Amino acid sequence: MISATSKRRLFWTLGLIFILALVLVAGSHYVNPIIRTRIERAMNRNLVGYHTHLPSAHLRLLDGTLFLYGLNVVQEGHPKPAVMEIPVLRVSIQWREVFSRRIVADCLLSQPTASINLIQLRSERARKITLKQEGWQRALETVYPFKINKFRIDTGTVTYIDSDPTKPIKFQHLNFVADNIRNIHLPEHRYPSTFHLDSVVFDTGHANLNGHANFLAEPLPSVLTRYRIDRVPLDPLDPPIKRVNLRVKDGVLSSEGVLEYSTDRKRAEAKQIRIDGVHVTYVHTPQTASAESSRFKTIKQTAARASNAPGLLLEVHELQLNKSIVAFSNDDSDRRYVLYLSDFNAHLTNLSNHSDEGISNINARARFMGTGASSLAGTFRPQKHGSDFDLNLAVGQASLPSLNDLLRAYGRFDVQSGNVSIYSQASVRHGAISGYIKMLFNDVVVYNREKDKNKPLLHQAYELAIGGAAKLLKNRSTQHVATEVKLNGKLNSPTTSTWEALGNLVSNAFVNAIEPGFDRVIGRVSSSDSEANQHTSVRNVESQR
Repeated sequence: MISATSKRRLFWTLGLIFILALVLVAGSHYVNPIIRTRIERAMNRNLVGYHTHLPSAHLRLLDGTLFLYGLNVVQEGHPKPAVMEIPVLRVSIQWREVFSRRIVADCLLSQPTASINLIQLRSERARKITLKQEGWQRALETVYPFKINKFRIDTGTVTYIDSDPTKPIKFQHLNFVADNIRNIHLPEHRYPSTFHLDSVVFDTGHANLNGHANFLAEPLPSVLTRYRIDRVPLDPLDPPIKRVNLRVKDGVLSSEGVLEYSTDRKRAEAKQIRIDGVHVTYVHTPQTASAESSRFKTIKQTAARASNAPGLLLEVHELQLNKSIVAFSNDDSDRRYVLYLSDFNAHLTNLSNHSDEGISNINARARFMGTGASSLAGTFRPQKHGSDFDLNLAVGQASLPSLNDLLRAYGRFDVQSGNVSIYSQASVRHGAISGYIKMLFNDVVVYNREKDKNKPLLHQAYELAIGGAAKLLKNRSTQHVATEVKLNGKLNSPTTSTWEALGNLVSNAFVNAIEPGFDRVIGRVSSSDSEANQHTSVRNVESQR
């Protein structure tokens, strides 16, 4: 039996515990408004250009856990939508690290939402200050007296709305955890902290990161992580990339690889990139011509700096483009046309910005203008000083009427029927290019009485004359009209990158190749046509087979 003395001791002990609990509860309710006000003021004092509102806070005195309820952050210039809304933010002591003789905090954000639109983003860019200067880290550190060592996000959502509200860029069910942020363990390692992120991307895709970091590195945290992206739809990217003259429709992206960033190491290594069923169009307009030129110049300069740059590795082991459409649209009222490759399948291997990574290869098949069976094979040998590659291109029997918009733009006529085939070989060695582009036209019918009956009489005569001139130029044995562009000479710069050289090849030769054949024909009709004399390196040749 329990003695009377023991009973009294138990009674007083339980009574003291009950009284202490009441004091803690009462004290908590007393200090909660004070804590809420202090935290809200401290966060607003540290943030630059943003304002926080904290409706409620609760400090659990028993273990020192702090709860913030309904915290939201708005941009002062554009308060809607709120940049951040956090239903519950919990900060507590990370008791595991007490055994390491360190008192640090564990921070959990439950179901937070982060939102920003184009207007807010432009306002942010216009301020030209860094995240550190904006005081986000200082604001978070004012919440709790101990440094955060573990940071978690549970079921978060991040949304960006560009010019089209119906196509938000959204990350949902986002979960993130970073541990050992204060480098308590393994401080001698380059990346002592661990982190993991997983998210649903654009409603149906998935992405995850598994890596290590040094969040205390200056001036920015350093990171080494593996990434994986699974079937992320590309359609939501259309609104923002319209500003760089690109249009994207449909398509999904999958990829996996390694990313690294530190003061002396920067690496983006994709083991595999796969794009399925995308429709990409580059749109050129007279209104954006100056911006396009400036953009291409910047890209060329960036590519030149990246080529063989120490401490920078950009590498793609394998890139696949499947069942896609790639197009160029010239949206000029005077010369409006579209060129495209449908059913595009491409396979590229071993792409790198460093010459010591070996040979790169490309193999592609498509249908030019939906009809001409096309193939491209190439080998790239990165060099420290200039470009070095071989390309072989073949386009067989593409429908010539599908190019009528192009013919009207540059030749001021169209055709009733006919086919065009294109063959090219190009090689670059030590900055010097050699090769050719040959175009063969067959079964060309320019003038058709029924089709052209509503055209002006003089224009009918013009097309009739073009058709006659084409017949005069036809090789009687092959029934082909052919035109050839010779490629030879030095590239613009001895250090021209491979991709810059390819761009110059296309712009200075291939695009011009289709014009001379018809320019020469037009020249036979009218000697006053100045375009017929622009391409002095072009000669009409008989088809050789």
